[in-house]
Amino acid sequence: MNTRIKALRNELALSQEDFANAINLSRNFVWMIEKGEREPSDRTISDICRIFHVNELWLRTGEGSMFQERTREVEIAEMTAKYFKADDTDFGYQLARILNEVSDDEIEILYKVAERWVDNIRAAKND
Repeated sequence: MNTRIKALRNELALSQEDFANAINLSRNFVWMIEKGEREPSDRTISDICRIFHVNELWLRTGEGSMFQERTREVEIAEMTAKYFKADDTDFGYQLARILNEVSDDEIEILYKVAERWVDNIRAAKND
């Protein structure tokens, strides 16, 4: 499992320190896990899977894909939970709040603006 945890950390482009902080461990303990000197507890495995959306079967055995398949509902629930924790100055929170308040006509206008933006980017790439 130690090589899979290191591979996961590298895939996420996280330092040992950042990975350790995310799962409430010390950097030294993560280093020992990656070197095979310590085994992660079931709680640590659960935390890794929950926080980084890792497939537990892959983490324990190497079978299957590294990450869990996430449904649209799970993604929306995670986004909602994130914004409940944000303060009123957080850009993502403000954007979600504004989008929630716009009318269907305003959404249509935003969609058209986005289409024009994408068309302009494509045209610029083809020049």
